[in-house]
Amino acid sequence: MPSLLVDNQTTVNYTTNVNNSVDFTCRVGADNVQSLELLKVTRNGSQIVQGLSTSSLSFTIQKAGCGDSGIYYCRAGNTLGQTNSMSVQLSVLCSPVWDSDTLATTTELKVTEGLEGQTTFEVMASPVPTIDGFIFHQGENNSSAQSKPVRSDLFVGKCEQKTPDLHLATCTVYVTQATPTDTGLYSVHVSNSMGAMTVTFELLVTGMH
Repeated sequence: MPSLLVDNQTTVNYTTNVNNSVDFTCRVGADNVQSLELLKVTRNGSQIVQGLSTSSLSFTIQKAGCGDSGIYYCRAGNTLGQTNSMSVQLSVLCSPVWDSDTLATTTELKVTEGLEGQTTFEVMASPVPTIDGFIFHQGENNSSAQSKPVRSDLFVGKCEQKTPDLHLATCTVYVTQATPTDTGLYSVHVSNSMGAMTVTFELLVTGMH
């Protein structure tokens, strides 16, 4: 069975900061290995990061970014088959930011008075962020000079990690007890120990007929 070392350490969890380098080393003791690969698990399946026809493989992330967080493992193969190492979970600590594949646009949350509704958005962050506040913006812009707190029973929210894409978190805002007078522009505060961001959404409440 191959082994995977991160910065010359044998571990199942490894945490580092943004812009630090991370060294991966795959090793296998067998002499008849024909391929050795370092792979990362993604929602679309395992992707090969590096592959060589050797008994030892090294790969370095020169400047780790939030998107490098994830589950890594080594795979050795020959004519008889393949075998995998134990996996390592890499966590690159970073403040919440938009995923590069996500457009930072204002989301619409439409709900009928008396019914529940929700909206979701995806951010990159490690550790998993929390939703810790909402602001209502008076007028048509989100100027802080025209904002005010939101009553506590209008929204609740939470963020959850996207396994196996450990750099991603899906955040959901739930609305309850909304009336047409609550219609307007809001922002939600999303934060973790590394920093924070705000996400803007528009609440549209239609009355019961």
